[in-house]
Amino acid sequence: MPLTARHTVLVLLFAVVPIPAGAQVISEGGTLSGSGLAYLPTTGLVPVSQWRSNYARVDYTGAGLKGINVMSLSCGLSTHIEGYVKLTGEQLGTIASLTSYSFGVKAILPIELPVLEAVGLWFEEAVSDEIQQSQFFPADATRGGVTASMGGPAFRGVLLAGVNSVGGKALFLSGAGVAWAPGSGTKLSAEVLNGYYDQSSFHAALSLAARVIPHVVLLASPGYIRTSAAETWSMSVGLSVSTADVDFRPSALTARKGDFKLPSLEDIMKESSEEKKQ
Repeated sequence: MPLTARHTVLVLLFAVVPIPAGAQVISEGGTLSGSGLAYLPTTGLVPVSQWRSNYARVDYTGAGLKGINVMSLSCGLSTHIEGYVKLTGEQLGTIASLTSYSFGVKAILPIELPVLEAVGLWFEEAVSDEIQQSQFFPADATRGGVTASMGGPAFRGVLLAGVNSVGGKALFLSGAGVAWAPGSGTKLSAEVLNGYYDQSSFHAALSLAARVIPHVVLLASPGYIRTSAAETWSMSVGLSVSTADVDFRPSALTARKGDFKLPSLEDIMKESSEEKKQ
């Protein structure tokens, strides 16, 4: 599938280097897409006008030299929106790798809901001109859904529900993950995903992210991948470099408030009582 005009516009958005803003931090690792945990998109964002580049190598254990290489670039487009581009090359044991390009965006909704810390919308489209068949990662896919997080700076849970369109078939996509940050420079996480590759796919991974120096994070993630065509254990290592410093356990979570707040039943009854008194 050739790149269309809308893909070209998205690429051009990333060609304009923003002016860095000061004293902002990133609290997510972004092993593959630069958008969350190892694979699972979260509600964490790259700060506005900041960048994060990411490289990851995923080896399929027991499959010789087969695996994938991923390079991604993320940018905070606003206080509520993050965009990213991603290049994926999957080695299939042939002369050339299967290459695909992905364009993604994540928008955090300016609302507050009980229990949930934040709710966001996530969309990603992968395109490729290749005619080879992917072993695991589909070269052409459109994914989207709702992601939500709960918890605090040290311990956080993530939920995902959405749709994955592969080969013209719409598949249900779901996922869940937990992350624990024992300190500002270390984060441990676990995640599962269903329907990320095809209708019968299942993915699970453990991840360790460690800030080695300011702005630089090393990542390691053992996992398991199963699709309708094959299954394998995997091991990935990655490097993340960002213009903003990394703090996996910020002293206070950045609240995305001010636009709209869903009132509680107590607030509604209190307001109604005050109006009756008037």
